[in-house]
Amino acid sequence: MPLSRLADWRTDMKHFAGLDVSLKETSVCVVDEGRKVVKEGKVASEAEAIAAFLKQIGAD
Repeated sequence: MPLSRLADWRTDMKHFAGLDVSLKETSVCVVDEGRKVVKEGKVASEAEAIAAFLKQIGAD
């Protein structure tokens, strides 16, 4: 993505996810653009499990 589009890309984001990863579990916290916690939880440290968690809130 060109740097000129970077600012546009950032303003399009509606949710932000923080991940605390360990070997077995990953803690996930999703906040909206107003910094309100939308969802948080723990999932297995596998890409499929993290993706499924994020899809529950409509994040692709």
